Amino acid sequence: MIMTVTLTYDDVRNMHWPEDEFPRLVRKLGGKKRWKSRPVSFLEMSRAGICPHDITRIAVLYIGNAEYRRRQLLWQADCAAHSLHFFLNALPAENAPVEAIKAARAFARGAIDRDAFHAAQNAVYTTSSHMPWNTAAWYAAHAAACAGMPVNAVIATGNTVAGVIQFQDQNIMKQEAYWQVERLIARMSESEPEDWPLDWQEAA
Repeated sequence: MIMTVTLTYDDVRNMHWPEDEFPRLVRKLGGKKRWKSRPVSFLEMSRAGICPHDITRIAVLYIGNAEYRRRQLLWQADCAAHSLHFFLNALPAENAPVEAIKAARAFARGAIDRDAFHAAQNAVYTTSSHMPWNTAAWYAAHAAACAGMPVNAVIATGNTVAGVIQFQDQNIMKQEAYWQVERLIARMSESEPEDWPLDWQEAA
């Protein structure tokens, strides 16, 4: 039976937070004593006002069990699929990111082995090595590798690093960050969603 994922106080405390950040998070969740008495879900974190970037940081750093890691990888694949159009608009004939997302999902479900998954990831990195570093397409490609923070998908929505620095697309990035948390909550609940479609296109 699939259960909603919950995290204990110690699970999150041991993630080596910068000074003052963890105490602030604890206060939002009702204090140490309350959290010690009962683990909290990602939905509860969101409702308590924990910011999306802190929630995604927790989700990526939490090791959990094999079932958690399966859902974590599927969530990262969804985040990559949500920003994939940035890559495909730039290089429509290049298939490496699409295949990498498919491989991540197949690996999460036991359909391929780790070597096959890593081969798909490496193909993405080879492709991105020939691309301008600070473009939305580059970030979308790295998100497709499903090997780190899904914040890559958030940055992709900001178009370029320069755009991020100049705060040109903060509203779009904020929307994407909240979408990632919503998707995380769905993936970590008792009823998992369908995979996010690879042919999804952001509304104009």
